[in-house]
Amino acid sequence: MHASTSTCALVLLCALALDSRAQAAPATHTGKMATASREFRGMEVVGQDGKRTPIAPSKNFKLDHEASRSGESLLDVTRRKGYAVDPGTVEAVRKWNPKVESTINPLRAGETLTFVRPVENVEPDAKLAVVPGARPLTPLVFTTQRAEIAKVRMEVQKTYGQPQLSAQQHQRLQVATDKIERANAVFEARATTMSPRQQALAAVQIEAATAQIRTAAVSASVDRPDAVLASAAIAADAETFAKLLSSGPRKLRVVVRSAPSGKAAEPLAVYVLPLGLVRYGPSTDETKLRNLIGVLTFSQPTSPSLGDVEPGVKYAVWVGPRHSVDLMAKLVKNGSVKKYVPVDATPASLADVIFDEADQIRAP
Repeated sequence: MHASTSTCALVLLCALALDSRAQAAPATHTGKMATASREFRGMEVVGQDGKRTPIAPSKNFKLDHEASRSGESLLDVTRRKGYAVDPGTVEAVRKWNPKVESTINPLRAGETLTFVRPVENVEPDAKLAVVPGARPLTPLVFTTQRAEIAKVRMEVQKTYGQPQLSAQQHQRLQVATDKIERANAVFEARATTMSPRQQALAAVQIEAATAQIRTAAVSASVDRPDAVLASAAIAADAETFAKLLSSGPRKLRVVVRSAPSGKAAEPLAVYVLPLGLVRYGPSTDETKLRNLIGVLTFSQPTSPSLGDVEPGVKYAVWVGPRHSVDLMAKLVKNGSVKKYVPVDATPASLADVIFDEADQIRAP
């Protein structure tokens, strides 16, 4: 069975300017809905094609109070309410709920959380994203990487003719550098129209590939080709992702089979990362891994679970306990995530990924 392709989702970028009164306001509301005050500015609808359309002013937004369900964290409720889970949005939702200390720990069942919803109808599959301070996605991170790539290119050039690398290995590093330079140029040019998920994927892949090439130029050898192979793999994935940036996300369905006894498997989270980061994760900063896992983790637990993946990216997909983003980042950093399924998200229709409950990755 194949999952159907996703329909184009709109991303609503809302600006939030919170003062002390705005943060305290939710506690004073007793009804299900209440009119939001003046803390919302600069709101617009952003389509998958990057087109931005201004929407109505703050009078068309309301505060929405939602009770958590058993076992849900603030992050779970945020996803269930239809919000994107990029770091900016999650931080804004946390500020709306100042009494919640952790975004990933389970809440008390029935605990009331505050969200903001537009009154007018935004398509059923739309996601709401909130960028504090109306900060648009900027090309700054990719501009910085452009300078780093130029430095890495010089380091690679210095290895030419050196005995630690073969001519073929040197050529592979040059090709990898060319690929991330081309990919980074695409990301830099289109940063303001990329979705938060696309920007997070692009930034981490470029940084990881640059770091791998630098490591290979310094420490790889004819007898230890792993760093060169890692550089080539991550750079190739980054360039393919850049080429397919305009394509809409694909839908991937993940199923955890029941035990032989017939007992239903426990609900598990579906964790997703670019394949190169899982295979060569130790070169990536743990905080960046944690943020990216938080953005990419499927919004609903198994089974089944249906989530979005970006075409052009080769993913590692695995299942594990819910509310375990921090743990998974540590395991990836330590190279301990082994029971994953590789998925190339390029085809328009993706086959189901099927696990047994015993395949879940837990703390060692």
